[in-house]
Amino acid sequence: MKTLRKLFVLPLLISGLLFVYGCPVGMDYPPDEPGIKPVDDALLGTWSCVSDTCSDLKTVKIEKYDDSSYDITILETGSEYMADDDFFVGYVTEIDGYKFIFAEEQTSGLYYTYCYQLSGNRLTIFDVGLLEGGIDAVKSTEAFRKEISASLKKPGCLSGRLDFTRI
Repeated sequence: MKTLRKLFVLPLLISGLLFVYGCPVGMDYPPDEPGIKPVDDALLGTWSCVSDTCSDLKTVKIEKYDDSSYDITILETGSEYMADDDFFVGYVTEIDGYKFIFAEEQTSGLYYTYCYQLSGNRLTIFDVGLLEGGIDAVKSTEAFRKEISASLKKPGCLSGRLDFTRI
């Protein structure tokens, strides 16, 4: 019986840790009010993942919809892709000097948030771990921003690095 319990509890524990500390999770709230910040034109294009660990996003197309939003289409996914849809409306924001892109899934209305860095034709995105109060602390957009800000001060907040090149 103890072996059976271990077989059940260990995967559950690992899944819970990934949920809180790693993989992007759809959130009910965005990290900023959508449509407030102007688009970052450097994000426009079709991006192909070149990292060894492209287990969720492989190819993404980002197009300008208007001055403050993007049409984002997921063209190719990996086995760990969690969203229900392949079409998103995207926005950008900044928190504590870090740049973030957040995308609203059209089917569910959930938001997926990544920290990003751009260097020429190279786009690097990171999962954002909520290390202060966790997902339970996110009760509003303002609370989400505070949670990200506090988490950025802790080691391991930005993880799951994926590198993309423009194709």
